[in-house]
Amino acid sequence: MNILNVLKKESPSLLNKYTLNCARRTLSDKVLNNIKKYKVGEKINGFEVQKVKPIKEFDLVALQLNHIKTGAQYVHIANDDSNNVFSIAFQTAGKDSTGVTHILEHTSLCGSKKYPVRDPFFKMLNRTLATFMNAFTAADCTFYPFSTENEKDYYNLMDVYLDATFNPLLRELDFKQEGWRVEHTDPKDKNSPYQFKGVVYNEMKGSLSDQGRLFATRLQQQMHPGTTYATVSGGDPEYIVELTYDELKKFHKKHYHPSNSKIFTYGNLNIDKHLKFIDNYISKYEPIKIDKIDNVKPWTSPRKVHMMCPPDPMGKPGKQTKMCVSFLINDGNDIYESFVMQVLSHLLLSGESYPMHKALIESNIGSDYSAGTGYDDNARMATFSVGLQGIKTSDVDMVEQTIMDVFKDCQKNGFDKKQIEAYLHQTELNLKHKTASFGLNIMESMIGNWIHGADPIDTIDVNKILDRFKKEYTQPGFFEKRIEKYFLNNKHRLTFVMEPFDDYNKILADREKQKLDQLSKMLTKAEKEKIYKEGLELLEFQNQKEDASVLPTLELNDISKNIKRIDLSHEIIDKCKVQVRETATNGISYFGALRIIEDFPDELRPYLPIYCKSLTALGTKNKTLQQLEHEIRMITDGIGVSAHVSTDPSDLDKVYEGIYYESSCLEKDIEKMYDLMQEVARETDYKNVDKLKTLIIGESTGLINTLAQSGHSYAMMHANASLTRGQSINEFFNGISQVYFMNQLAANENTQEIIDIFKAISTLLMDTIEKRMLKASIITTPNLVSRNKEALKNKFLSKLPAGDHAVEPFRIFTPRYAKSFFSLPFNINFAAKSFAGVPYTHEDSAKLQVAAKLMSTHYLHPEIREKNGAYGGGAVYSGLDGTFSFYSYRDPKPLNSSEVFKKSVEWAATKKFTDREIKEAKLSLFSSIDAPRNASAEGISLFKYNITDDMRQARREKLLSVTSKDVNDVVEKYLTKEKKSSTTVLGVIPEEWKKDKKISQDLGWEVIG
Repeated sequence: MNILNVLKKESPSLLNKYTLNCARRTLSDKVLNNIKKYKVGEKINGFEVQKVKPIKEFDLVALQLNHIKTGAQYVHIANDDSNNVFSIAFQTAGKDSTGVTHILEHTSLCGSKKYPVRDPFFKMLNRTLATFMNAFTAADCTFYPFSTENEKDYYNLMDVYLDATFNPLLRELDFKQEGWRVEHTDPKDKNSPYQFKGVVYNEMKGSLSDQGRLFATRLQQQMHPGTTYATVSGGDPEYIVELTYDELKKFHKKHYHPSNSKIFTYGNLNIDKHLKFIDNYISKYEPIKIDKIDNVKPWTSPRKVHMMCPPDPMGKPGKQTKMCVSFLINDGNDIYESFVMQVLSHLLLSGESYPMHKALIESNIGSDYSAGTGYDDNARMATFSVGLQGIKTSDVDMVEQTIMDVFKDCQKNGFDKKQIEAYLHQTELNLKHKTASFGLNIMESMIGNWIHGADPIDTIDVNKILDRFKKEYTQPGFFEKRIEKYFLNNKHRLTFVMEPFDDYNKILADREKQKLDQLSKMLTKAEKEKIYKEGLELLEFQNQKEDASVLPTLELNDISKNIKRIDLSHEIIDKCKVQVRETATNGISYFGALRIIEDFPDELRPYLPIYCKSLTALGTKNKTLQQLEHEIRMITDGIGVSAHVSTDPSDLDKVYEGIYYESSCLEKDIEKMYDLMQEVARETDYKNVDKLKTLIIGESTGLINTLAQSGHSYAMMHANASLTRGQSINEFFNGISQVYFMNQLAANENTQEIIDIFKAISTLLMDTIEKRMLKASIITTPNLVSRNKEALKNKFLSKLPAGDHAVEPFRIFTPRYAKSFFSLPFNINFAAKSFAGVPYTHEDSAKLQVAAKLMSTHYLHPEIREKNGAYGGGAVYSGLDGTFSFYSYRDPKPLNSSEVFKKSVEWAATKKFTDREIKEAKLSLFSSIDAPRNASAEGISLFKYNITDDMRQARREKLLSVTSKDVNDVVEKYLTKEKKSSTTVLGVIPEEWKKDKKISQDLGWEVIG
């Protein structure tokens, strides 16, 4: 995957016309001195330099080295960025779907020889100021990245990561906890039924409950038969239970070896020290031979595959089939060809006026593109897929023919060069954005090709790719020949269809039960006793108190006592309050406008999110949708319009709601951007009824598709909604209520009724515009400030004037405490429980935030993840919203977790936390608070949420001063009133509730769906 496909908003200047020497001079003397002795052929600290290449478009120098003894491959990106990155990756192409690669990723982080504590990865989250920490299992590799701005922290984490990967303990108990095990539902009761448990087991049950994920996974398996991509690297629950502990250890020994590693570092730290540190770990190893990843053998004729999936209770009956046509394309290591195919994918799919969208989406044959649609170069051989979801089974052949007809038409007529120019403009603009995660994104862009054997530095040589493309794309037949080769004459073509089956989930549950029943019958008395004792042994292991002092840590004095203040200026331009931030933006101007609506009618509120989407999706009175779409892409980085709600930082009853507009552009387009923004806000053409219907159906489908991946967020939002006015509005805008509302709207055939409501919202905004407060934010380089102000005044405010801020009407909000269970077709569940807290500036707000971190680390994580087998669980306190929320994620026992939430309160109200525990909670919080921010976000907390630097500083001081007694006090004060909480669960209704509805009613639950 080349960097142009990853860093769409993640890099410095792309098309700067710097010479090589000019680019090198932009690096600081410190960074240049760090790398000046690195020349091809030099041997330094056990490594030999293979390549040194300045990448002028990113103001960096890339170094490629090999470890002399083991052959470990190493890339260092020298850059002035203080957010330093480390990653170690291994090629882990598996042979089956037992999830050995995924389970190994988990168990390797459960203790190592140097750090023999249980779960050092999660414990380190509380001993570091890391800006990022994680580990990932991909289809053919596993990688372990982190980033931090603190040098001491960097080497602490590198030590933990290297010891975890090369020297993990891999205890059998960790395998049972993280992978899978057979255990009694009550480990202390040998007469209770058996069940399969394990973190990865339940994670993958949840992952494959997501219909989009299931479709994309099965599609990849069918497209790459006989290769590692025909397996489920994360693990298929049906096969996870076949993995043995010995197989896990053998896989580690074979794959987690320096000869099979790709090591990446980035930033302004000294590479000499990196090399010494890494060589100390890997020099003791002898080199081994590494297996290559097999390519799929191209087919000699197209294939068609039908599979089943669970039904969607929110989907339209009779229109729940999914299908796509998929093609094996090019070698993913051909970086240039991959870029060309990414452009071609864009020209076919990525806009309202683009051919596949017009033929498939506008026709309303289906609700949206199917999962997996687009160009995918994550596998060794890249694929391209296009299809629809939400169609009739009888329409499959027609959709397939439509897709092939579009290819034929494009092969015959080609593409509008304006669309190609717009794509190049977007590429230039997007790659100019100055972001905090640049190093991580470089790592992500190169890891796949590097694992597959390509030169990793080629993936970031942007100008080489673009210069060639600009020379070649104007040649006759440039795209047309590729359409003919890859689509029209390609024998490796799959038509993949998934149809809903009512009993799909029941069959999976029955299979699991049958396995457990057969196991129970086959087990001897001694084997049953062994399972019982092993369950108790694991429980004892999980309850052991450990001395985490062996782990490295930062101290509180590593946290700055002062915030990084952001210099802002404020002025009034034609009644509009304008905030200006002058900073380095690579010549980009960022504009935001917030229109506050004090008296928004309750009956119109649910429509506001889709109204905002419609402003850029229907065209205007003077521009067709095709013309508008083209101008947006040629002038801006896109125009965003969204429903906004925020709570006053000092008063939870004072809530601001309205509409937020945002965009960005290059220097040459400043005036055009402001003019286009006001046109989008004022002139939407609601005569385009068919397009509006398409938009609503697509948005509804998109929201439904997020439920299985973000169920815990929806559960928390719903629980919060009953507690505060701000969160009740937020739930209408972004929660499960919005999902249900949009599903109903998609089923409403009376589009004219919806148009009338949109016009009413527009009238509310425009006819009373001079009463509406409007404020604007400008973030740009100093030399562009005056042009932005003039454009704001003459192009935007002249058509969308600001008004005097009307007095907010008094609205009474009455909390409604409830227990809600949303019945959804998942094989896993999500739970949340929420309490009302206090505003951001209240003295108890910081204490509640520390309390949430302590409860997550020391009680909820061990109980919900380790013992119960859920993928995750914890507590969060939102200072902005004034809500304290417990949650569980991909949880096999959500009702049990609800009890765990309650017990955690009892525990935290009396627990005497040690100084170390308090310190670690604060370190964990500040790793997020002090994480570097994108240039486009500087000053936004004040602009959107009214949080001043003084408020941020005061909160910082309060966080640093929190004590154990403070935590006890706020837990007792705010979280012990059980009747003043709300609980929400998303997932599978318990069997006993299905048989007798009175059970749920007696327990106080409202079952929905």
